[in-house]
Amino acid sequence: MSEENDMIMNIVMGAVSLTLVPVILFGNSLVLISLNRFRFRFRKTTNLFIGSLSAADCTVASVTLPLYAAFYFRGEQLSKYKYLCLIKYSSVICTMGASLLSLLAIACDRYIAIIHPLRYPALMTRKRAKVIIALIWIYEILVLVIPLGWNHYDDRSNLCDFFVVLPLGFSITNAFVLIFVCLLICFLLYVRIFIVARAHRRKISERRSQNDVLSQRQFEKDTRSAKTMAVVLFLFFVFWVPFMLAGPLKYLKLEKSIIEFVKNITLLIAMTNSAINPIIYCWMRDDFRLAFKIIMPCFRQDVMPDSSAENSVGNGGGAENGTRRGTVNLISGPKVPITIQPKMK
Repeated sequence: MSEENDMIMNIVMGAVSLTLVPVILFGNSLVLISLNRFRFRFRKTTNLFIGSLSAADCTVASVTLPLYAAFYFRGEQLSKYKYLCLIKYSSVICTMGASLLSLLAIACDRYIAIIHPLRYPALMTRKRAKVIIALIWIYEILVLVIPLGWNHYDDRSNLCDFFVVLPLGFSITNAFVLIFVCLLICFLLYVRIFIVARAHRRKISERRSQNDVLSQRQFEKDTRSAKTMAVVLFLFFVFWVPFMLAGPLKYLKLEKSIIEFVKNITLLIAMTNSAINPIIYCWMRDDFRLAFKIIMPCFRQDVMPDSSAENSVGNGGGAENGTRRGTVNLISGPKVPITIQPKMK
C-alpha cells in the first residue's frame, strides 16, 4: 500500500472511530440510566452485571476509541508519547476483559437461576453481585496500569505497535487466553442451561398443576433472560474472533502495511460490538424497550395511560411476542398502567 493510500485509510478509520463514540455512549447511557432510574424494577442481580457490561462499553467510547482516532490522525507525532501509546493498547485489553468477565458473571448467574432455582436467592444476592463486579474492575484497572511499568517501549525508535510495546506474555494471557477460556466456560454453561430448560419444559407439560404453572412462569422468565444474554455473548464472539485470528499474522511473511491494515480493521469491528448490546436489549426485552421509551421524550407519545395487562418493567425478560399492553411499576410505589400505541401503517 502506498503512503497516500495509508493516509486515506487512516483518515477513514479515524472518522469511523469518532462516529462510533456518540452511538456507543447513547445506547449504553440509556441502559445505565434505566438501571438507575428504575432500579426498584431492575433489581435482579443479572441487571447489575448488565450495568457492568454497559460501563465497559462506555469506557470503550470515552477512552479507547478517541485515543485510536487521535493516533489515526496524528500517529507519527503521538507515538513519541510513551504512556499515551501504552494506554491506547492497555485500555483495549482492560475494556475487553471487563466486558468478557461481566458476560461470564451473567452466564454463571443464569446457570444458578435455572439449574439451582431454590438456592439462587441465597447464592446470588445483590451484595455478592456487587462484590463480584468490584473484583472484576479492580483486576481490569490493574491490567490497565501494569503495562505503564512493564513494557517494551523503545524511546529511541518511538515505535507504537501492540505486539511490540506490550510484553508477549501479558498480551497473550490477558487478551487471547482470557477470551478463549471465558468463551469456552460460557459456552458450556449455556449448553447446560438450554438442555435443562428443554427437559424441564417436557416435564411440566406432562403434569399440570397450579404450582407447576407458577413455577413454569418464573422458569420461562429466567430462560428468556438467558437466551438474551446468550445472543449478546454470541455477538461478542462474532465481533472479537477476527481480531484474535489477526494476531498470528505478524509471524507470517506478509507486508507490514497489510498486517497493520487487517489488525486495525478487525479491532475496529471488535469495538463496534460495544454499540450492539443496547439494541439487543431493546429487541429481546420488553422491560428495557419500555424504559428507553419513557426516558426518551421523542418516544413518550407512544406510552399512554389507562390500560391493563401483565407485563412490568424490570421483571427479567419481557412479555410474550405480540403483547402490546402492560402495567409498569417503574419505581417503588403504585403501579402505573400504560399502553404502547401501535404505529400507524
